[in-house]
Amino acid sequence: MDDQESPFGERPVTADEAPPPHRIGLPERTGGPRRHPTAHAGRWVLVAVGALVLLVGWRSGMSWVYLGGLAFVAVALPQGPRLHPRVAVGMLPPLALLLGIVGPWAAVQLAYGYAGTDADDDLTGATSLPSDDDLLRVSLGSRVRALTREAETAWWAPSDIGRVVRIWPVAGDRLVIDAENGWFGLGPAGTIDWRLPDDPGAWVVASSGHTVVMRECADAASGPQQCTWTGIDTLDGRTTWTVDATAGDAVLPDDARADTTVEPALPAAFATSVAAGSGSQIRDAATGDVVLEVAAGVRPWLLGDALLVLTPGSGTCPLELFRAGESLWRTEVDCAMDDTIDDAMRLGGWREGDVFWTDATADGPTLVVDLRDGTTAVGPDDYVVSGTHPSGDGDGLTVLGAGVRVDVDTEALTVRDPATGTEIWHARVRASDVRSVHAFGEVVVVETYNHPLLLHEWFAPRDARTTTVVMYEAGTGRRLRTVRSEASSLMAPTPVGDDGVLVLDPHGSGDVRLVLAPTS
Repeated sequence: MDDQESPFGERPVTADEAPPPHRIGLPERTGGPRRHPTAHAGRWVLVAVGALVLLVGWRSGMSWVYLGGLAFVAVALPQGPRLHPRVAVGMLPPLALLLGIVGPWAAVQLAYGYAGTDADDDLTGATSLPSDDDLLRVSLGSRVRALTREAETAWWAPSDIGRVVRIWPVAGDRLVIDAENGWFGLGPAGTIDWRLPDDPGAWVVASSGHTVVMRECADAASGPQQCTWTGIDTLDGRTTWTVDATAGDAVLPDDARADTTVEPALPAAFATSVAAGSGSQIRDAATGDVVLEVAAGVRPWLLGDALLVLTPGSGTCPLELFRAGESLWRTEVDCAMDDTIDDAMRLGGWREGDVFWTDATADGPTLVVDLRDGTTAVGPDDYVVSGTHPSGDGDGLTVLGAGVRVDVDTEALTVRDPATGTEIWHARVRASDVRSVHAFGEVVVVETYNHPLLLHEWFAPRDARTTTVVMYEAGTGRRLRTVRSEASSLMAPTPVGDDGVLVLDPHGSGDVRLVLAPTS
C-alpha cells in the first residue's frame, strides 16, 4: 500500500518523511552551534580596547600605536556584529584598514596643498611698506621694490640711491628715503622726484599732506639743543618754511619701531621750545605755525592729527585732547596709578585707530585712552605691536594692530576691542603653540608650531620643520587662508599690503610664496 491513498483521500507519510519527535522543554535549533552571551560581550570589549589604543595613537601622533590599534579593531570587529560570516570577514577588516590609513593620508595631502603665488626667493627678509593702490611695496634691506598682486615686479627703486638707511612713508604713496647718497623723494611709480645732499644730523619728525618736516640739531655739550625745522614739499623737494628754536619736550608714540628700517606713520605736529624752562610750542607740520602752547613740565603726545596733553601732579591729573588747536575733551586720571603716567610720558606709546596705549613700565600696567571721548582704562602689563615674533615661549601675549587687540593665553587667542576689552571673536590657539602674530591692515595672521601629524613620518617627513599660518578677518574672525610655511630662522610670515603675507613654501628649498586674502 505504499502508493495507495488513505481512506480519507491523503497519501500516507513514510518513515523517512516523518518529522523528528518533539523535544519537550527544549528550544528549536535554527542554525549552527549557539554562542554564549558573554562571548559577544568579550569581543566587544576587545573592539573597545582596540579603539582606545587607536584613539591614543591618533591624538598623540604615534603612528605605530595607531596602526596597532587599527589592526586590533580590524581583527576583533568581524566577531562582534551579527552579519553573514562572509560579509563580516570579507568586508569589515579591509574597510577599517582603508578608512584608517587613507583618511590620515588624505588629511596630510590636504594640509600640504599649495596656496598662494610663487614669488622671488630674494623676498626673504622683506619689510612691508604702506600703499594705497594695488601695488605691494616692500623694503629689502638696502633696496625698495614694488610687487603686483600676482607677485610680479612692478618696479625697483633706482640703484643710484645707494644703500637705504631709513624710509618714511608719506601721503600719496610717496617715500622719503635717507640713503647712502643723500635724501630722496620717491614717487608712486618708483621714480626719483627730488634729492637733497646727505646730512647725517637730519631727521624726519612730522608730516602733513605733501609736507614733511626735517629737523637738524647742533651738538651741545650742555643745555638745550639748538635745532632747525624745515618743511619740505614731497612733490618737488623745495623748502616751504623754516623755524629755528631749541628742542622742546614731546613724545612720539611708536618708539618700539625706532630701530627698524621703515619708520611708522608720522604725526601732523611737532614741538619746539619757547624758552628754556618756560614750556613748549606745538607747531603745524604743514605751515610751521604755532597751534598750541603748553606749560613747562607738560609733555604732549603727538598722535597723528591730535595732541594728547597730560599735566603731572598729585591726586588726579588732567588729561586733554587737542585737534587743530582746539580742545575736544578733558578728563582726569589717577596720578598715583603705580607711577605709570609719569613713566609713560617719557616712554611713548602706541596709537591703534582711535585708541592710545601708553607704554608699559616695570612698575605698572598701561593706560588705555579712548581718543573719541576720553574714556580711560587699565590695560595689560605689557603688549607688542604687529611684527614681533614671540617664538612660542608659552607666556601670555597681547598684540595691537588692525584696529583690534589680540590676546593669546594658555587656552585661546581672543580678539578684543582695543578701548573696552570686549571680546569680538576667539580661536582655539594655545600660547605655547604660537610662533608669531601679526595684526595689520584688515587681517590677523597667526603662525603656530605643528603637532606631529599622524603617519607624517612616511607621508610628509618634513612636517616637523613646518608651521601653520592662518589668516583671519580682523573684524569678524572669519578664516580667510590656511597655509603651511617652512619653520625657518631666516624668515617668519611677512605682512605685505593690507591683506597679504609672504611665507616660505614647505615643498621647496627656500621658495617664497605670496598669499593674499580672497577678494570676496
